[in-house]
Amino acid sequence: MRWTQDGTQVSLTQRSRYPFDGVVKFDITVSKPTEFAIHLWIPAWAEGASIFVNGKPLPASEVPGKFVTIRGSWKKGDRIEMDLRMRLRLEAIDAQHPQTVALLCGPQVLFAITDAPPVVTARQLLAAKKKLGSSHGKLRLPVG
Repeated sequence: MRWTQDGTQVSLTQRSRYPFDGVVKFDITVSKPTEFAIHLWIPAWAEGASIFVNGKPLPASEVPGKFVTIRGSWKKGDRIEMDLRMRLRLEAIDAQHPQTVALLCGPQVLFAITDAPPVVTARQLLAAKKKLGSSHGKLRLPVG
């Protein structure tokens, strides 16, 4: 993203593997040091999210489902890093079926691709592990 802030050229570049990984990095480039605020959205599912500015953690004031405002005097080479903590969680599909749940990881809903509906317990779902070498969020469920 590029814009002009009080006569200063500003560029904010995002690098990430989101939504497959919760680490999101923002590189800041400015034509001269300038002060402004950056507002970042913390998704409602990202409980325990953390934010670092130039490697230093911000105070734990990140509230899931809200914006966090970072005000600073920015210079070329500054970096913001967010860790959105993409944990596995179960959510009921609706209020009428509280025992029928979806397995979610961050913003993604995960499901099995099988010929027959899988029968697994909540414990088995939450014990799922990311498949090594997977760049697309594939999970492996424990057997037995």
